[in-house]
Amino acid sequence: MVCSTAKKTNCISLLIILLQFFVCASVACAADAKPKRVLLINSYHTGYRGSDDMQRGFITTLQKTLPGTDLTVDYLDAKHHAGAEYQRMMLELFHYKYQNQRFDLIFSADDDAFNLLEQYHDSLFPDTPVIFAGTNFFQPARLQGKTLIAGIDERPSFDQGLKLLLQLHPDTREIVVVHDSSLPGQINSTAFKEAAISFEQRVQFSYLAGLTMEQLQSRVRDVKAGTVLFYFASFITDAAGNRISSNDGLRRLSEVCQSPIYGGWEFNLGNGIVGGSL
Repeated sequence: MVCSTAKKTNCISLLIILLQFFVCASVACAADAKPKRVLLINSYHTGYRGSDDMQRGFITTLQKTLPGTDLTVDYLDAKHHAGAEYQRMMLELFHYKYQNQRFDLIFSADDDAFNLLEQYHDSLFPDTPVIFAGTNFFQPARLQGKTLIAGIDERPSFDQGLKLLLQLHPDTREIVVVHDSSLPGQINSTAFKEAAISFEQRVQFSYLAGLTMEQLQSRVRDVKAGTVLFYFASFITDAAGNRISSNDGLRRLSEVCQSPIYGGWEFNLGNGIVGGSL
């Protein structure tokens, strides 16, 4: 099963259903059954708002559904490190850390964690059920022939966001898109460009990725009248090479940009975007 949703409340409800689906039978087996062991694999790092919210929602749901669960949380830190060599080392580390451990359930947050489990589930955690969430534009065909895996897809409503933007700002002549060059950033950018095709006769699109915070601030400081920004960067790097979080980067851009900024993620609200189809 793969579910697509943009609403956090729906995600939490679906997580409750999935949790009950995987574990209710074993919970009912005996009153003195041992506490369940759950592993949560977060693709990113503590402090990254998107996965933090997802993780918090899952843990809250888990504690209500299965009080006393023994929970282990592991981070892949994929916003700061990437590439084949890093993935190989992470795989070796997981084999070493978990070779003699058994879990009743694994929760996978975002793409990198699920990619790891998709490829190495049988060798790392044989016969352990997996719930995933936050994967970007997940293709159900990836689950063909697999068992004990279910999840929630993350699919921004870029087409609806653009319709709303042009409805509220009908004089818009250019949309400047700010995103990042990470794997999810590339996937989201591709999806945005597909959605933008329907609007290219009406407005011009330009895309900013891979620029430093200082370069972005310079680019958006003096945008022409009739320009609106569309922001879905999960991080921005400054001139010194430091990673700036999505919300912090958004706040810094909104401080110097006089144009409205739209977005695709609920967690950006209150940090500089005026809204969007979130």
